[in-house]
Amino acid sequence: MKNASYTEQLEELMASRLSSPRPRQFGFEYEFMPGRPLQHEDLSNVQSILEEMGYKEEPGLFRGPDHYVTFEPGGQIEFCSIPILPTDEDTVHSILHRAESVIGEVGNRLGFLYIPTGYIPGRGSAPMLLDKPRYHNLHRLLETTGTRGHEMMKGTAAIHFHVALLSLEELPKVWETVCELSQSPGFAMGTQRRDIWNNTDPSRCGLLCRGEKIPSRDHREFLQRVVDFGMRALDLGTGLPFGEFPDRGFPDFLDHLTTLFTDVRINMKGITLELRTLDSIPSGVFLEKWRQFLDQMRQCIGS
Repeated sequence: MKNASYTEQLEELMASRLSSPRPRQFGFEYEFMPGRPLQHEDLSNVQSILEEMGYKEEPGLFRGPDHYVTFEPGGQIEFCSIPILPTDEDTVHSILHRAESVIGEVGNRLGFLYIPTGYIPGRGSAPMLLDKPRYHNLHRLLETTGTRGHEMMKGTAAIHFHVALLSLEELPKVWETVCELSQSPGFAMGTQRRDIWNNTDPSRCGLLCRGEKIPSRDHREFLQRVVDFGMRALDLGTGLPFGEFPDRGFPDFLDHLTTLFTDVRINMKGITLELRTLDSIPSGVFLEKWRQFLDQMRQCIGS
């Protein structure tokens, strides 16, 4: 009964956020690994540099003019774009230039570089640098659900590409397109990162539709599958399936969805579908992948 209720509420919320006509927009999150394990003081120093460079601190992020910066538990730095039109490559270049400037300033002043790579070994035991309860709960949970979850949190870096939905009706088609792209040679996880994901937490990792075609073009049926997956995924605080808690409400469920690591997932901020498989790569190759992603979306969904 609760699964059906959450499906209905998820549909209503998404529909309300997609009610205004808009052009198709895209976005990205570009993550870098610190070249050495960081301590809390290192992270604080990096954040101070961001403020000196004009970034404005807000809860959980540092905002720039066309992007914002966040951090992951191992000190990974992530440059997150604003929504971008597919023709707006100037903004992409601006963000990449800004990322290079930040990384250069960190290297000059703190003596380490941020590296565009998908994985650095030996970071599983590095300090946990983020103090929010969700990260500490996840850190504890991943001690029991697999063998490499701590490496996922502190030893990996990815690129996420976003494509905005324009309607609920197109959700299954766009999801299938992005899922297929996530398994293609140019966008699939590298072997090392895939092994980490395969040994992190089977209840919240993987590809929701792996090996299957979308059974229906009905978006409601597809949202039901998303909700069912989320209800089976383990709650961070207790390690029990989320659906076993009758007192949890829909806002709790939405927050729970943000803790899932499927290769493709719905991002409710946009609303976008988020491709999460690409390993972090140098900026020159990033531009090539960004253009390929846009081309694939145009070919498959007419963007």
